[in-house]
Amino acid sequence: MPTQKTNTPAVLLATILILCVSGRADAVDGQTLSHQGVTVWIPPTGFSGSAKIFGETSWQTIAAEQLPKTLTRDPLIGTDTALCAFDSGGSRITIYSRQGDRLVKRASLRPSAAAPDGQYRLVRNGDRNGLGVEVVRDGKIQYSLRMIGSGLLELEPGQADVLAASECRLSYALVPSLIGTDLVYAPAAFPEKERLHVPSMSLLVGLVEGGDCTMVAAWPPGGQTVELGLSNPVGQRHFDRFAVAPAGESVFLQFVEHPGIWHAEPLRPAWLEKDTVIGWKRPFEAKWIGRFYIESEAISYPFYFAGEKRKLWGRYMRSWYEFPVWFDGDRTCLHFEKKFPPQGDLLIYCLEKHRKAAGPASPVEILQEAIGSDAASKLLDFAGIEERPLLAHHEAVCAMTNKMQEIFDAGNEVKQRAFIEQRCGDVARFIGMIRRRVEEYGEFGQRVGNLLRERGQILPDEGREELQSLADDIEQVAGEDLPKVSLGEVRGWTDQMKGFAAEVRPTNAKEYEKLARQCRSVAGSQDELAREESIRAIRLMEMAAAIGVDSPQQAGLVAQIVADCRQVLRSPTWWEPRRYCEPKSNPGAP
Repeated sequence: MPTQKTNTPAVLLATILILCVSGRADAVDGQTLSHQGVTVWIPPTGFSGSAKIFGETSWQTIAAEQLPKTLTRDPLIGTDTALCAFDSGGSRITIYSRQGDRLVKRASLRPSAAAPDGQYRLVRNGDRNGLGVEVVRDGKIQYSLRMIGSGLLELEPGQADVLAASECRLSYALVPSLIGTDLVYAPAAFPEKERLHVPSMSLLVGLVEGGDCTMVAAWPPGGQTVELGLSNPVGQRHFDRFAVAPAGESVFLQFVEHPGIWHAEPLRPAWLEKDTVIGWKRPFEAKWIGRFYIESEAISYPFYFAGEKRKLWGRYMRSWYEFPVWFDGDRTCLHFEKKFPPQGDLLIYCLEKHRKAAGPASPVEILQEAIGSDAASKLLDFAGIEERPLLAHHEAVCAMTNKMQEIFDAGNEVKQRAFIEQRCGDVARFIGMIRRRVEEYGEFGQRVGNLLRERGQILPDEGREELQSLADDIEQVAGEDLPKVSLGEVRGWTDQMKGFAAEVRPTNAKEYEKLARQCRSVAGSQDELAREESIRAIRLMEMAAAIGVDSPQQAGLVAQIVADCRQVLRSPTWWEPRRYCEPKSNPGAP
């Protein structure tokens, strides 16, 4: 008994020490490393999807100098705006958007090479900064997920030949094209499809159900193929799967969360011929786009919202006079005319911001960050968005000839001889440039027609015939509908007009008026042809995108057609549709 009494305090003390040490070990069982705006957590137990774990667990800090480091448990990697949770040995990654302690599940990612027995290796993200997690099996990197402080994810495929995100719930999917038109895919347009194959153009934007989030995926040009999976056909459908076969290249992914970041609502017949204010308000400054179906042109077109109510004066679309979408302060305004009655849905979204404008990252900015500004600029073709330079004074034939008519009517032709000679030369040059523009469309129609005859057999018969007919129409209109007057004849008219300025004669004004009217007739016909041909090319883009969705081969052919459409539509003339933003809508302009 004395011996037992002597040992009892020592046993108790040892027990207390063991318990305390054990308690401290449990408390620091979680590990974390923060580096350049990115944090990795290795939780002590599995992650349940709740941000409470960050406050309830004590974290032991890992030094950056310890990298690369092999991990024995499923990690989390994230920033202030995004979180990725690995589980099952890297066979799945759950992606969340994050605002403080609020996590919203946005997608479940499953690389094809992943298996439950993968191991993790924590690494630096090289020149891009941030951190990365490599999933390794049998000494080979199956895939890597790397993240930078902005929340942009980079998925390096490694052994994976498909990178697939499910449960993403996209109401629309967009393949943007700043030239021509964005290719917009809506589940309702494909009621019997289970999947769509879409052209790989290095950028895809998903509009996430609810209007508060967009999914932006980007990749460098290569041999990638892209697939969208459609949800169960019962009820309202959405795209619930997005997959890229990466062809050995990285795929970049970012979910951008912001209230009102996109919007859709049905257009109402009661809005016809009146200014209408809708409930949606722009949540931040950007080059907001309003897209809707235009009956007179049989296309859907994305218009930049103007900064104020303004006139169109018949440019771009036939018989239009009011610009259809604009902002009046914080109000969102629409105007529809008889030539384009409201039907279908209005879709509002943005692809780019104004320079220096604050707000969440835009798809264009994400593409630039993903593949580099130079490569992104080449893909987006900012130079091709601008109108082609025709004449320095920006006057068309009507304006030029009307000004000269005023001079002749006033008997001032000799005094204004230099001006008249210069403008007469410009009239001939202008007509020559627009004629060449129409001929470009004819050559384009021939190229696409030949392409469809050579490779179009992979498309559905009815769709191929529609595309073939439209391409042939473009070629035929350019060849047959141009005025039969030669450019030599036009120069003869303008030379005569110059001659009238040699001396003042009573007949000058009347004789000039006759020749000027002939010039305007030729010019007006050509201008209208250029506009009509551009609309046909846009229609061809949309038609091809809707038809060629059944296989990667079809999507590849569509991508080639779209690329040819973009090429011919770049640098439009004054009458062709062009998306742009009024200066008053651009607070970032110098």
